[in-house]
Amino acid sequence: MARSPKRTPRPYRGKAYWSILEEAALIQLLFERRDEMTSRFTFKEPVFQQVVSVLKRLREKGVEKNADSCRSKWRRVCIFILYVFYCTCVVTGVTM
Repeated sequence: MARSPKRTPRPYRGKAYWSILEEAALIQLLFERRDEMTSRFTFKEPVFQQVVSVLKRLREKGVEKNADSCRSKWRRVCIFILYVFYCTCVVTGVTM
């Protein structure tokens, strides 16, 4: 049986630090572009590149953000929002 070739790992760039201001800017910028959202609640690469250009001015510490780190943060924000929504429904007894 043939093995698939191993992927070459990406070089580690360091931990991306997200300040509250950067998180708020990410959410605001993507909310303003919500009409460009795909069916999977994410955005295409050019949208994240535009966000990166704005976040460069806001960086306080850590490595510079790139489209991948913005996409990853957006996924975590969406998961958090869904979690809060679910917990609120459980506590209040609301069913969907």
